[in-house]
Amino acid sequence: MSERSGALPSADGAEAESQALMFVRLWAEEVIRQTGRVQEIRERVRGYHRMHGDGPGIDSHFLEEAFREQWAAEHTLLWAAYQLERWRKRLDRERGETERKYDAKLLGARNVLEHLDSADFRDGKAVAPPWSPPAQPKKRKPQDPYRSLRALDGLYIGTSDDGSFCGIASSELSDRALDVVKSVEADLAEEAVAHLIELGRGR
Repeated sequence: MSERSGALPSADGAEAESQALMFVRLWAEEVIRQTGRVQEIRERVRGYHRMHGDGPGIDSHFLEEAFREQWAAEHTLLWAAYQLERWRKRLDRERGETERKYDAKLLGARNVLEHLDSADFRDGKAVAPPWSPPAQPKKRKPQDPYRSLRALDGLYIGTSDDGSFCGIASSELSDRALDVVKSVEADLAEEAVAHLIELGRGR
């Protein structure tokens, strides 16, 4: 790895490809680790909801804490999958190959999260604020930054577990993230793939 804070020197194509491959492996491993963590938290939180009102200490404050933990874990999984997709594209460019596309559903969920901090909030939901394109658009037609949130008709933010995250079923989020990992297995050395498999067994 470059000594300059991990910078990728584009002048040396061989080194750039090697660095891109390293980051592909790094994020593939993190997706697997984070998938296991998300699954463990989901199972635990589902248990809390079943015990709510019956088990000692399982009150609304406890469920709020569990919600924060699950949301952060699922957000982190989504981000790790995004980084893997970005470095997969960089690897394709370095090899002169057609860049593989982003997963459309993961892309939509990322768009929701990217603009969540500027959304409006009403009745426990994050909703897309009014938006219209500039009067004098640039050469490239601007897109509604809240298009994914608008398509969801708002995003409920609360402790109730509806089995989804930013418009994706929770189980589908993990499956789609792992599909991105599978898409890079052919790019990695046999030893690296074996390590991914071993990580997956430990989930």
